[in-house]
Amino acid sequence: MSLPDQVRTALNDGPFGHAFACAAAHRGLSLRQLRHRLAARDVALSAVTLSYWQTGRSLPEHEESLHAVTVLEEILELPEGALLACLGAKRPRGRGVPSCRGARRLHRAWDYPAFLPPLLREFDSAAFDSVYRVGLHDTVYLDADRRLSRIVVRMLVEARRDAARTVLTTSRSGRGLEPPSVLLARHCRVATAKTLPEEGFALTELAFDRALDVGGRAVVEYTEDYSSRTVATHHHRRIAERIRDYRVSVVFPRAAPPRSCVTWRTRFPDGRRLGLAPVPVGEDATAVVLAGAVAPGIHGLSWAWE
Repeated sequence: MSLPDQVRTALNDGPFGHAFACAAAHRGLSLRQLRHRLAARDVALSAVTLSYWQTGRSLPEHEESLHAVTVLEEILELPEGALLACLGAKRPRGRGVPSCRGARRLHRAWDYPAFLPPLLREFDSAAFDSVYRVGLHDTVYLDADRRLSRIVVRMLVEARRDAARTVLTTSRSGRGLEPPSVLLARHCRVATAKTLPEEGFALTELAFDRALDVGGRAVVEYTEDYSSRTVATHHHRRIAERIRDYRVSVVFPRAAPPRSCVTWRTRFPDGRRLGLAPVPVGEDATAVVLAGAVAPGIHGLSWAWE
């Protein structure tokens, strides 16, 4: 069976939802068409369930669902077992078993890049979902040459389960640029750091000063150092899960503040920018945006120098 490189890569690297969506797009089949073709083979599935499988909100696990996946492989003209292999081993259930929802949210926030799954496998699953971010504050510093120097990140986290000890952070400088490194951590320390220099991507696991029981909260702060120092025209944060409070401050060089500054958001990478609104730059050459109940997606601030 001849498959394009994009589909073969998705089947090799996963996750399941991304591989399923790529294969369906390659065959030009909508969710409704897939549902009808499944029904013609005596497999009853709703378009909503198929959508959840593609977006990672749920996974096929029961015997009937796994049979449906084998039928989908036939419909999509995939090698036998290609989609089933993306599911991996059956997930354990019960109290105290870490969820992999956090990993799926991270995949979705970064638009399912092929390089991410192998990197995530180097971390314990508890790192993905032991806490959630209640509040997040980014302070972005540009140097006198308008180049990104560092980002100070301050987070308020709350434990989802007892004995929560770490939080996983992601950052990216740009393809082919030196990945950011975490320095000057407060109320936490760097436990594990993995980078992909060719992608300019960094994954860092921060360990708290103390373990948190369920509902417990802690404030952590760390600095992302950008040694590549490229001229910056925007800052954006990929938010994988709803955050109660988000604040971003951009500190521009006093001698050369931008001519204009605007905030925006988008639900998907490369999607249409929504909520465009001008942001004033204060006398201290700082632009500040405050937002509450921030939904998953990409939230950004862009500026123009001339």
